[in-house]
This record gives sequence, structure tokens and C-alpha cells, in this order.
Amino acid sequence: VVTPASAADLEARERGATIYLADGNATMLPESYTRLLALGMSQRSPALSFAVDISPTGELAGVEVATTWVKVQRMTYAEAEEHLPGSPSLTRLRQLTDLSRDRRRSRGAVFIDFPEAKIRVRMDGDEPVIDIAPLGDRRSRDMVAEAMILAGEAAARFALEHQLPFPFATQPPPRQEREEGAETEGLAAMYAWRRQQVPGKVQGASGPHSGLGLEAYARATSPLRRYLDLVVHQQLRAAVTGGEVLDEAAILERLGAVTAVAGNLRQLERLSNRHWTLVYLMQRPGWRGRGILLEQRRSLGVVVIPELALELEVHLSKELPLDSDLPLLLGSVDLPRLSAHFRVEE
Repeated sequence: VVTPASAADLEARERGATIYLADGNATMLPESYTRLLALGMSQRSPALSFAVDISPTGELAGVEVATTWVKVQRMTYAEAEEHLPGSPSLTRLRQLTDLSRDRRRSRGAVFIDFPEAKIRVRMDGDEPVIDIAPLGDRRSRDMVAEAMILAGEAAARFALEHQLPFPFATQPPPRQEREEGAETEGLAAMYAWRRQQVPGKVQGASGPHSGLGLEAYARATSPLRRYLDLVVHQQLRAAVTGGEVLDEAAILERLGAVTAVAGNLRQLERLSNRHWTLVYLMQRPGWRGRGILLEQRRSLGVVVIPELALELEVHLSKELPLDSDLPLLLGSVDLPRLSAHFRVEE
């Protein structure tokens, strides 16, 4: 439907990705495309399917890609959790994704489980009503994430085997390797390890993705939301249907166009989430909560408030162990500076 250099393709390239903001989204493609193409929005959905053979050690032993029609049952993560124990197919899929995850872990993949929250804003007259819901740990969420990584690895493997020009996602190793015997549990250890990670990039040549523990990878699961995922689908679809694939120059042109805006889009989403979290606090003078100490530099501490997924600095009167659970009292919010002042209660 969205062919290379078509009007829809050019518009999607200019936008780069769908922007998800707490108070509304700006889609990369028109809503009519989502209704037509999104999985589970109709009785049958067009899809690009990946078939992978997984060895007993979790390796990809074979990859096939095909254009298909699929029947999808949409469900929430909570509903999936309820189905897992009594579903042989979901249980088997869970076993396979666990196997893949263990294989990546053995190759140095980085697993950082930091607090996340879903922020929604609706207007009640002139007053914003803000809901912040922490995203809890769910086996189904991990299973979906691992299946998406498997699909991305399969896409990259297929592209290499068929010598397709492709946008490969890569990431260099951490700035500093984790020391032998270093603490790996707790939010403070994850925070320190996160700071050592080097930003990844998308390029026309394949290369390792250190954070995922993979030799080759491409983002392939969101062609309606991310432009380079759409390019991946265009290349794969052309390859399996005998169509004309884009050459390397065309891929590099698209990479350059999207790279210019991708960082801005991510920054916009982060700033939007922080803005509305601070508005939420402004609406609750004297708010109290718990913060986890991530780092301390003399009298200055970095904490995360898990229920808000909010990181900020606080003043400390004494040295405290990392991962200390601190009772916090909101003092003030400076919305233009996107900052908040909290006091640690004794």
C-alpha cells in the first residue's frame, strides 16, 4: 500500500515516526492506513510473517519471510497473563522466547529494568486531568518484547543472506565494561550500567548490537509507526514477491532523512512526559511518596520515584547506602525549567 517514493511514503519519511504524547498522538501515516493495515483491526489482516527455526541453544537455525493474511485476537497484557497458564501454544511460545533471551544474555545483552509509567491526559473544561499508571512486570510483556527482537534479528539475517541493502540497527559496546564482581541487582546498579551505554545508530552496513547481544539486527515490527521499519518491510516484501528492491544509495538517503529528526522526536516525547508529570505534582501540593537513591555526590543525590517513573536530584544531609528508600515531600515545581524540589523527610 505504501510503496517507495509514493505520496504516503514521502509524507511518512518527512515525519519519521508517530509521536506519542500524553495529551495526544501525531501519526506517521493517516489513520485510514492504520484502520486498514493494523493487526487485529479487521477479521483478517495483511502481514509480513517471519518463520524462524530455533535450535536447542536458542540460535536462529533458519529464517523465512512471507507475505500473509493473519487472523489476530487482540488482548491486553493483563488478559494475556490470564491466558498463559491454560494455553499450550502461549506456553510453548514463552519457552521459545525464554530460550532466545537466555542466549542473548549469555552474549552480553544488557537488561535494564527501570520504572516506567503510562501517562494520559484529558481535558475537563480548561483543567487537565492526568492519570499516571506504573507499568508493572508482566511475563506477557517480556514475551512480546522478545518475539519482536527475534523478528528484527530474522529480518537482518534474511537481508544478509539475500544481500539486500538494509537499514541495520547497531550499538557499540559500553564505554566501560562491568567490573568482575560488581553489583548487578537493584536500581542503583542498573542506573550506573545505563550510564555506560553508548547510543546506537542505524546504518547501511550490518554490525553487532551490543545492548541486544546480537551480531545483526534491524527494527522491523512497527512499519505503521516508524519510517525505517516501513523501509525494512518495503525491502523484504520486494525480495519475497520478486519486486524491485531499493539500492544502497536509496537506503542511505532515507537513513539521512530520518536520522535528522529521530532524536528530536524522542526528546519531544521525554519532555512531554516530564511536563505532564510535573503538572500532576503541581495539582497535588504537599504530595508525598517514596524515592530510591540511585547515586550520591556529596550532598546531592539522584533518586527515582517509581510510581511516577520520575528521576530528579535531591539534597541529602548525610551519606546513605545506594538503593535506600527515601520518604519524599514535594516542596515546589518549576514548570518552565521542568524541575521539582523535594525534601527528604527524616
